[in-house]
Amino acid sequence: MLKNYLVIAIRNIRRTKTYSTINIFGLSMGVACCLLLTLYVQDELSYDKHQNRLDDLYRVTTTFSAGVGIEPFSTTSPPVALTLKQEIPEVENAARILNPPGVTQSLIKYEDKVFYETDGLLADS
Repeated sequence: MLKNYLVIAIRNIRRTKTYSTINIFGLSMGVACCLLLTLYVQDELSYDKHQNRLDDLYRVTTTFSAGVGIEPFSTTSPPVALTLKQEIPEVENAARILNPPGVTQSLIKYEDKVFYETDGLLADS
């Protein structure tokens, strides 16, 4: 039975080559897009899942109100982390991540190895 279906499919592909090529190409593009979208969503949903207390993890951002409108930024001023830790007793730990302006490469040294890393960030321990 499966052999008959395969023979009929091959006959139809040979008979209508252009139509079959368009259909096969469209199907392969659809499957590829679906797989890429699934991988992207899986990656986004797995973000920070390695943290033990994920529900207690927060990110502080800044929102500027300009003359044109409201513009959000994903960063804050560095003293905010220490101030939050000192002023709010519920804050157990705070860390700062800094992208130094004008630095394209950072020199990294670990034991005997020395190398340059592009797009590096500085972080508190």
